[in-house]
Amino acid sequence: MIDRKPYMKKFVETEVAKKTINPVEKSGDIDYDLYWNTLERLNNCRECMLCYDVCGALKLNDWDYIGPGAMAQVAFRHLDPYDQADRVEQAVFSGIWKCVMCGSCEIVCPSQIPHVKLLAMLRTEAEKRNMKPEGSDNYNFWEN
Repeated sequence: MIDRKPYMKKFVETEVAKKTINPVEKSGDIDYDLYWNTLERLNNCRECMLCYDVCGALKLNDWDYIGPGAMAQVAFRHLDPYDQADRVEQAVFSGIWKCVMCGSCEIVCPSQIPHVKLLAMLRTEAEKRNMKPEGSDNYNFWEN
């Protein structure tokens, strides 16, 4: 049994509602592969908080990192073709470089969300924009 209360606040307070300048009246077609292989899976998050319970980065960094569940939702919005918020910047300021990429969140996720792949994507986008903090460790558990 997991005490979800301390994690749920962080998860819920992450601003991941779709943001657009003009209202989206009718969504256009979304790429088939993007929808079925990525967005649909992210949309299946059960908010069970298992990923938070096993997250070593949260244990090491206390509240400097929003956690894997909320970061996956930031990635979801980054991939959403109708969202106009800067989700890469949001990820950086939400502690994306605090994650040690160990994959524990993926192992326990009942929805099989590819957390490590999503965080790696956001990190790559941040690096392209020179948004990687100096001295931040880009350690990837799976590459070592």
